[in-house]
Amino acid sequence: MKKKKEQKKKLATVFLNTDAVSNRDYSHHDAWIKNEVIITSGESFYQEELDSIARGATIFVYANLIGVVAAGTVLDEHSVAVTDPNLLVSDESLEYQRKVSWFADIARNPVHYKIVKDLCGTPSRAVRSIVTNKDALRDLVAAHASDADIAAIEAKYAHNPTEARAWALTRLCQGKYRDDLLALWDDRCAVTGCSLLPVLRASHAIPWCSSSNAQRQDPNNGLPLVATLDALFDRGLIGFADDGMMLCSMAFTTADRQLLGAPANLRKTLNDAQKTYLRAHRERFPLLIP
Repeated sequence: MKKKKEQKKKLATVFLNTDAVSNRDYSHHDAWIKNEVIITSGESFYQEELDSIARGATIFVYANLIGVVAAGTVLDEHSVAVTDPNLLVSDESLEYQRKVSWFADIARNPVHYKIVKDLCGTPSRAVRSIVTNKDALRDLVAAHASDADIAAIEAKYAHNPTEARAWALTRLCQGKYRDDLLALWDDRCAVTGCSLLPVLRASHAIPWCSSSNAQRQDPNNGLPLVATLDALFDRGLIGFADDGMMLCSMAFTTADRQLLGAPANLRKTLNDAQKTYLRAHRERFPLLIP
């Protein structure tokens, strides 16, 4: 009796090289970021490479001789072949696209390719699984994203250095926002009830980089969460319904849910403003399911 062919496990943390041969050695990463997609093009092999990435995977976009320019979460199950000139992002007549929600746009402040090489090796293939130093790379990308936000603030408020410094401090420390957010939740994690302030993160439902100044400071636009839940919420692996029920991504496996005690609902009833912000978070991450 013939054995069934084992299904190849999809990749969960990967590099995608924007300068793959199929893209004629030209990096289209700015267009990728703008259109919220990742792309390969050329032979069907490159579509297979793109389809080897799991839904919910963390993707680090790498440009040759530049470094990591963006990071995001893959939202769909498989690629779509695109030939419509109005939808093409590259210069090719056929390309393969997958939808991504970016959590770090660091094209103006990339993690230098030499640092990436030292940490994880050079991502020479179109798609390459990241095996070593994944956490270190994530931390570097997060730091560069924060720096990029501060640079954007300084440019926006170049005419008013005092206001620029105030917003930069807000981005770094989330001072008043964090205090107001914690006050809404009795200085505890919105889910677990943990009261250890050093381990609580002031999460945003609409990301800081996408929020208006008012939204950045609105404590309804977020939840105080312990670090693990903050990371899951930020990546769209969990979200919350209007009734406070936690929703989990298909990429958040049953085994991992059990290890982390998920799903676990919010401790308090949401007000209308909180529901609106959390609804926007769910819409941003369509992979969420009950």
